[in-house]
Amino acid sequence: MSIVNNTINLDMITKKTFDRGFNVHVDFSIRLSKTKHYQRVFAHTMDTCGVVSTIKRNIFKAWFQSMWDRSNFVHRCPVTKSHYFLRNWTVDPQLVPQYLSAGDYRVTCHFFYGKLKSKQEEFERHVEFLATNYTFNTKYFKNFSVSIANKTLNMDMELARPIQRGFKAHVDYQLRVANAKNFQTIFSHHFDVCAIVSNVKDGLLKSWFKSMLEYSNFMHNCPVEVGYYYLHNWKLGSTMTHQFLYPGEYRGQLHLFYGKYKTKTEDRVITLIIDSILYN
Repeated sequence: MSIVNNTINLDMITKKTFDRGFNVHVDFSIRLSKTKHYQRVFAHTMDTCGVVSTIKRNIFKAWFQSMWDRSNFVHRCPVTKSHYFLRNWTVDPQLVPQYLSAGDYRVTCHFFYGKLKSKQEEFERHVEFLATNYTFNTKYFKNFSVSIANKTLNMDMELARPIQRGFKAHVDYQLRVANAKNFQTIFSHHFDVCAIVSNVKDGLLKSWFKSMLEYSNFMHNCPVEVGYYYLHNWKLGSTMTHQFLYPGEYRGQLHLFYGKYKTKTEDRVITLIIDSILYN
């Protein structure tokens, strides 16, 4: 394998046929500003043949498909013994997840049969909330407060006006590496709050909201009428964290607003910061 003119070139002669059960574990690491070392931010393990042959399109399938014009890779398993090559391949900017922040990245791939050895698989993941900070717009709330007690999240608020469609959120996920003072954004997400609340399709954010319903009097749809709302003793369960995230100190910055983010039309409603630790 070599890199020439910012393109990847690969030549390989396989000695055996690759079939189902041929797995790959991918580690994505970032080098944060003013640090020398890379820090893992997330990882993913998958069946290589499953990615090659699946019809469903995801980021890994999209990368593989973009290699077809630059290689003699086969499109299905088994992959028979032969010489295979990849010439002058680059990652199309459209195939880079939009939530990733700009920076220096390292991708490490481990190809293997069997089960990847990892002590982390023996433990249950959980999140502990540490601290919080917030500001709110009195045009929308008579009162608003967030606190952490016994490592659970508590929120009390009294709406001064209804929450209507067009109410949006921007979330920054940040990581603080060992011995560093500051957090650095690793990825961001932008979404319509009312769409998440009313959407039938499950996703990570939807699972968080559904979990909150057990500890709150939140409404299930928009508009959210004027009144008092609460969230008491809520915590993130082991199944409600990104499985690719590594243990460490995280900070979530949530900006709720109307209009267009970071423009003159933005009408900021709430800014909420939550610090937490992810354990395995």
